[in-house]
Amino acid sequence: MKRIKVKKTPKSLAKHPNMTILLILVCMYSLFFMGCENKEKTAESKKPISKDQILGLETQPVAKINGASIPVEEFNALYTQKKEFIAAKYKNVSDSIALVLKRSIAGELIDNALVEQESKKLGIEITDADIQAAIVAEKTKYPSEEKFNQVIANLPGGKARFYELIKIRLIKEKLTGIDKNEPVLNADIKKFYQSNQHRYVRPSHLSIQEIVIPKNGRDAESKAAELHEQITQQNISFSYIAKKYSKAPSAKIGGYRNHVDGKNISVPLWNALQQLKDGESSSVIKDGESFYILRRLRTNPAINKSLDDVRDEIVTIIRTRRHNAKIGEMLHTLRSENQVENFILTRYENELKKYKNPKTGSPSVSAHRALKDENGQEITVKENKEGAAVSR
Repeated sequence: MKRIKVKKTPKSLAKHPNMTILLILVCMYSLFFMGCENKEKTAESKKPISKDQILGLETQPVAKINGASIPVEEFNALYTQKKEFIAAKYKNVSDSIALVLKRSIAGELIDNALVEQESKKLGIEITDADIQAAIVAEKTKYPSEEKFNQVIANLPGGKARFYELIKIRLIKEKLTGIDKNEPVLNADIKKFYQSNQHRYVRPSHLSIQEIVIPKNGRDAESKAAELHEQITQQNISFSYIAKKYSKAPSAKIGGYRNHVDGKNISVPLWNALQQLKDGESSSVIKDGESFYILRRLRTNPAINKSLDDVRDEIVTIIRTRRHNAKIGEMLHTLRSENQVENFILTRYENELKKYKNPKTGSPSVSAHRALKDENGQEITVKENKEGAAVSR
């Protein structure tokens, strides 16, 4: 049978058993201390962040790419510009929108840094002549140079920001080998037109908001009157009231309804809407077994465009979508192949979870409508008790 060798206790410790006990106690104390320290750090990381910190500028690092920090000053400058743009156009910037904004800016700066690092590796250069040519091409998308200049003036960051956006776009196009004149099959154009009839053929209709209080109790009418007063006299957001009190299916999105005409709404309600101007709210209306408060948002004129009328527009849309898909794949690859540390996501992890849509994983917007800003970008308007704020 093979003998198993047992390590002997060092003679120095055998002679001094008290030293052995002391060493064990020291080790146990160290482990205990490290455990307490880790618990304190965990507790500190879970400590709720104040609204002022969410709305304010960042004082700590925001991100690192392969060990290189993205300047906090660059992040704060962009955050300030976008926040001021939103605040000037709408009533306020809520903490949820500030979080979405910070998350978006961190992601944008990370992607830009990855793209610039990759372009340097591959020796890709964008000259001033390239940028000027792209700017000239961009001008042709606007009805006049005056309108183009107005767009640049309204862009957060102005000309410098526009110049930087053009440069980054050109780098992305070179990295992905995008062909700006990529052919689009006629079958694809027809398919898009048929799948998006609502864009090109639709009758005139209204976009509205509604609050519906069912007549299931004695105080239904007085409750509706109280809510009407909050909207008209206390200036509380219609969307906030609709989401909190309305019993209609539209309540989840702040009472918003689109494509409303005389065919899909009752005669009394349609007649009430006809008496309103865009932006006005109705009085309390009794219809059937419910009380209604309506708000007429805007009048959408009839559209009847043939395929030939919008062929060029559709080709541009299809090309843009294909190009964006290629750029998205390229950015995904760069993120996976490089060391990316996004401290905004880790710093505000708990706060971002509050506004996350469980299905998409993206920040959710309780009540929204799609609009276009002066730059032609789609924005989402979120309204809460204090008013409106937006995200892109």
